[in-house]
Amino acid sequence: MSVVIRGGFPFVGERHQSALVRAEGMYVFDQDGKRYADLCSGLWNMPLGYSNERIKSHVKKQLEKLPFSNLLAFFSDIQEQYAQRLIDWMGDFAYVLYTCSGSEAIEAAIKTCRKYQALKNRPERKKIAAFSLSYHGTSYGAMSVSGIDQILARDYAPLLSDISWLPLPADWNSEKEWTENIDCLFQKNGEQLAGFLVEPVLASGGVIPVPVPVLEHLQNRCQEYGTLLVVDEVATGFGRTGVPFAYQRAGLSPDLVCLSKAINNGYLPLGALLYGRTCAEIFTQKQACLEHFSTQGGNAVAVAAAMGLLECMQEYACFQVQEKGAFFLRLLQEGLQSKANVRGCGLMLAVDFPEKFDGMEVLHTMELFKKRGLIVYMYNNEPYNRGISLFPPFLITQKEIETYSQQILTVLCRLL
Repeated sequence: MSVVIRGGFPFVGERHQSALVRAEGMYVFDQDGKRYADLCSGLWNMPLGYSNERIKSHVKKQLEKLPFSNLLAFFSDIQEQYAQRLIDWMGDFAYVLYTCSGSEAIEAAIKTCRKYQALKNRPERKKIAAFSLSYHGTSYGAMSVSGIDQILARDYAPLLSDISWLPLPADWNSEKEWTENIDCLFQKNGEQLAGFLVEPVLASGGVIPVPVPVLEHLQNRCQEYGTLLVVDEVATGFGRTGVPFAYQRAGLSPDLVCLSKAINNGYLPLGALLYGRTCAEIFTQKQACLEHFSTQGGNAVAVAAAMGLLECMQEYACFQVQEKGAFFLRLLQEGLQSKANVRGCGLMLAVDFPEKFDGMEVLHTMELFKKRGLIVYMYNNEPYNRGISLFPPFLITQKEIETYSQQILTVLCRLL
């Protein structure tokens, strides 16, 4: 008996579903010829779909030219050009550290926060803060700062120490409660905080946008206490929320920004950590290095794909992400009415299930959609929330939104 191991699901001896064999646009096809509408954009990382010719052409050219370069010995032209173009586009940043994933970018950010404080002659500052409903990855450091994995992570203990959790308010719209929780955390731990990791929209937490005044208040507290503000844009970056980067909606000036997923439309593994000028300055002054490196980090072909995505983002307004997201959200809210709470931020949407549903029932609902040719995502964050989420690709049309929202409503209205 052959054993198939699939990330995130139990080890099983048999594969019960068809394998995917090809894809086109926002659709994937299995070995039986069945078509699925991918309303997850891969795993939130393929906003431009599976067959973007511009990105593929960059990959092919780089493969012929230079598929890999040893970053310990040389920078290649594509790595330098992309880093400069990314910084030019994003604004006040100084350096780009290439990684292989979002989790690795988080790992590098944690190291940077602690190294930064040591360089500032504050070696006692080790604590990293994050929201209790956050998700930052599954490697050891990233899991250590993922609030929703606190129970799951017990079997993998010991994790990183000196992690402080910021509880979410009972009412997610209460800016007063958010800011009071922030003030309480800084009053208690501010002198020990090396960095604060924040997702502008809690994606795995059920698509919960952190209110703009709350993000502004958090930045002020970080600046007041000398704590680095780390923005995790792995899920939200490159246009998912209706703006290029979600932190820009609040006018933030992050010290560090973590990127991955859509960075090259998911075509090859790649992540990045961007250093703000203030943070980078101390490393430059002290001629300090960050002990972080991975062989495939900044792989030349992966970076070439990222260059293609960056070119596509020059036409970002044409995707109408904000408008499409608002339309999708309105259709779901009108169709469900009082049956469920529906949230959205750009092309990130979530439908909360009632408390009577447990995690297995939500998983079963996700499978129901798959049988109907729709790929959706799920979240199960006890005791906060549970439900399904949608991260449709930017190229989805209004007609497709109408069609798939109706199919989603048909299932949900019968279940909820």
